[in-house]
Amino acid sequence: MTTVPQAEHDEDEPFLAESPYTGKGRKDPRLESVKRFLGPFLFGVIASSILWAAPLVIHRTSTAINAVAPAVPVITSCGVSPDEARAKGCHFQLWSYSWVPHNCFDADLHNDFLKLHVEEGWKYYRNNNSDATAAAKSSTTLEEVSLDQVLLGEGDGLYSTWGQHYWHCVFYLRRFFRATGGITNRDRDAHHSVHCQAWLADPFAHGWETVNIHLEVGYHECEGDGLRVLDREHIV
Repeated sequence: MTTVPQAEHDEDEPFLAESPYTGKGRKDPRLESVKRFLGPFLFGVIASSILWAAPLVIHRTSTAINAVAPAVPVITSCGVSPDEARAKGCHFQLWSYSWVPHNCFDADLHNDFLKLHVEEGWKYYRNNNSDATAAAKSSTTLEEVSLDQVLLGEGDGLYSTWGQHYWHCVFYLRRFFRATGGITNRDRDAHHSVHCQAWLADPFAHGWETVNIHLEVGYHECEGDGLRVLDREHIV
């Protein structure tokens, strides 16, 4: 292998030989032409960028300043008494045996239950026969309460039949899937849903006409305006 002799090179010399256009005291006309072109062009690009970006910055700043906190879910209630419930515009809902705020009241479902009530011949009583023996049940005197009186929503301590209670659970299931109004605290009650699940799975756990269901008037709260709120970012 042979070593290629290095060309003599003076580090003090310029890397490129001087052009006749780049000598001392002279300017390259080509470079000057480029400068004359690039100057206005670059200025235009910068100015355009500023003008384009300014509205975006202003919009974002304005949005950040004017941003509002997520809306708190609207919750309405019926109080703790029939008089208070009426004053708040609540409705007595027979199938759930409770007072319900207007935005949670499903009138169609309520009317369906009233029709079924007539078809099935359901009744309400002040006493029950669930503890009586089979022989004694036929002779037990049950004190009936009229439907009109029940619909006043003041019937704490009344009794109804097992068959009616079964349909009560069916209507809770229908209510959940319809959800055209708001959702009540009772609709979402986990304990009650498990309770109804057990009875729906065993409809003949008791005699259909056995009077063994104790009723207490409920006073429900209502949140939002139905399951459709799940498709929204916030409840309003």
